[in-house]
Amino acid sequence: MKKWTVAFFTALAAAAGYPAVASAGVAPNEPPFGALQRQGVKFFARYSVVDDSAWKVLVSQTGGEDLLTVQEERTARVLLSASGNSERFLSAEAVQVRTRSEPFLVTRWTKGVHGQEVRIYDPRASEEKRLVYSKASSWTISYREVDGRLKISGRADERPGATEGGFEVSWP
Repeated sequence: MKKWTVAFFTALAAAAGYPAVASAGVAPNEPPFGALQRQGVKFFARYSVVDDSAWKVLVSQTGGEDLLTVQEERTARVLLSASGNSERFLSAEAVQVRTRSEPFLVTRWTKGVHGQEVRIYDPRASEEKRLVYSKASSWTISYREVDGRLKISGRADERPGATEGGFEVSWP
């Protein structure tokens, strides 16, 4: 099992473009992700998309900031590189909504002390149009697909003259 774990994470690091993790450099009691964490890797996933290609999604921490990178697997071309802008990465998922032909990358980030934000990216769009939607919540935020659209739910802070309450918006 240990050899498989080291081999798996060595392959994962290599696929993400990081130097191979030498099995001799992994301490026997080290958590399985320890070597990748020391290299700054927070998240890695491969998502198949509609044209039989795949996106490699990597989030790494550089200089104290989370950096989201999406690479097209066949060409190794970087499609998207987006900074967390001092917020911390929480999750990513490739999503295909019925009302759009292209898949999107839906990410969640921290926002402030206890809030969260959903950011939706189109990695294939031109650079200035890659972030297609964002919505922040004062507390946790979630999303789900309903009738071909994403329903994004969160909670707003209380403001003078307004009441605290939840919200639900649809995208697109």
